[in-house]
This record gives sequence, C-alpha cells and structure tokens, in this order.
Amino acid sequence: MKKGISYYKDFLIIAGFAISFGTILIGWSNARTKRALTDDQVRRNTEAIDKAQLEVVVFRLDGIDEKIDLILELVK
Repeated sequence: MKKGISYYKDFLIIAGFAISFGTILIGWSNARTKRALTDDQVRRNTEAIDKAQLEVVVFRLDGIDEKIDLILELVK
C-alpha cells in the first residue's frame, strides 16, 4: 500500500482534533476545579464567621464606643 499525501493529511487532521479536544478538556477541568475550590472556601469562611460569635464582638464594641463618648465628654 502506497502512502500518499492524503494519508499524512488525514493523520494531521486527526492529531489536530485530538490535541484540540484534549486542550478543551483540560480547560474545562481547570475551570471546574477552580469553581469547586471557591465554593469550598466560601463554605469554610461562612463556618468561621458563624463560629466567631459576632454578637459578642458587637456588644463589646458598643461598650467601647460608650466609654469613648464618656471620655470625650470629660475632656470637654
């Protein structure tokens, strides 16, 4: 069997398709991984905020704010 130019042309087309498909598949996989990591980070941050007991922090900041107001009145 004689291998002509069409044989090599077909080989190049198939190889180009395989490379393009692989590139698209890797890009899709990377995007999916980034999305999963972002979702996990948001979940962990939400849990950390819930555990931080922000109500206690707000209460303490209000107390500090009142004390600062009293100090400012004494300074005047």
